[in-house]
Amino acid sequence: MDPIPPGLSVGQTIAIAGQMGGVTILPHPFHMWRHGVGLKLKDALALVDAVEAFNSRYIVGTANQKAAQLAKRFGKPCIGGSDAHHWRYVGYGSTLIDAEPTVESILQAIRQGKTIASCRMTPLRTYTRQSLKSTWRRLQRRIPNLRR
Repeated sequence: MDPIPPGLSVGQTIAIAGQMGGVTILPHPFHMWRHGVGLKLKDALALVDAVEAFNSRYIVGTANQKAAQLAKRFGKPCIGGSDAHHWRYVGYGSTLIDAEPTVESILQAIRQGKTIASCRMTPLRTYTRQSLKSTWRRLQRRIPNLRR
């Protein structure tokens, strides 16, 4: 199976993934500082199989609430994600799936909405520290003479 080529529109990517038998999940759709596909392309919610309605790195939580509300309005299953940037935080956001432990059964259960997004927030101190480090690294890449 060939990989999906880069540079396609969101709609094209979702369509190809579906044709390949994949489950499409819209990750952090309303996050302001990430790609936030839900902010840019409202139709994306209607196209995907499920929506990440809980992301443990959303400190305020309004983006999670909006994603959950729109997933419900569109009849989409909700998925939880850790978006972990350190092994310690893997599993802070998770998805409970009512399925047999096979790939096909799990994918089918997601499509059928047999999911529950489970949650625990990444600690604010950790999120802030990681965000500052990431911003500092990006600045160093863009400004050659910037020193530590």
